Amino acid sequence: MSDGGWAWTELRNFQADLANVDWKMRPVSGLQSVRRVRTGKDNPNHFLPVIMLTAYYARRRVMRGRDAGVTEFLVKPETLK
Repeated sequence: MSDGGWAWTELRNFQADLANVDWKMRPVSGLQSVRRVRTGKDNPNHFLPVIMLTAYYARRRVMRGRDAGVTEFLVKPETLK
């Protein structure tokens, strides 16, 4: 997905089983996208599992994502070794 706005359009037209989002999508962030999935009045599936793929693993970020409705976090490596 190129951004959260595009993803929102797709979710309303396609019944997805899972959504993968990144914290830093533009112009709509992954966190904003998750909030919209969970609370959007025109969303057909408020219980869609959402995996947040991110390099941000600080506790405060994980808690913000959890509070927004992220189902699981997958932390990507910051550097290749």
